[in-house]
Amino acid sequence: MDLASKAGKHLQLKETFERHSRVYTFEMQIIKAKDNFAGNYRCEVTYKDKFDSCSFDLEVHESTGTTPNIDIRSAFKRSGEGQEDAGELDFSGLLKRREVKQQE
Repeated sequence: MDLASKAGKHLQLKETFERHSRVYTFEMQIIKAKDNFAGNYRCEVTYKDKFDSCSFDLEVHESTGTTPNIDIRSAFKRSGEGQEDAGELDFSGLLKRREVKQQE
């Protein structure tokens, strides 16, 4: 099967070549995998008179949802005016967010 013809909604392919080591790298990313995608697969590569293959098992797990983008640096506030030894870190913003999650 030629995977290039299958690329699109659920499958993305990427090919790179390292000139110095003369190594080709092929990446396949499966997007929004369905349960029926699970199973045993075999990848075969042929080039002139050389052949290589590998087998792998694909498991599809239920998505845990999107993880929220949290900027952890914005949660830490320094007290002081930017001096070398500005004082202690203020973790109150992080603790407040944690308490809200525990109450739910």
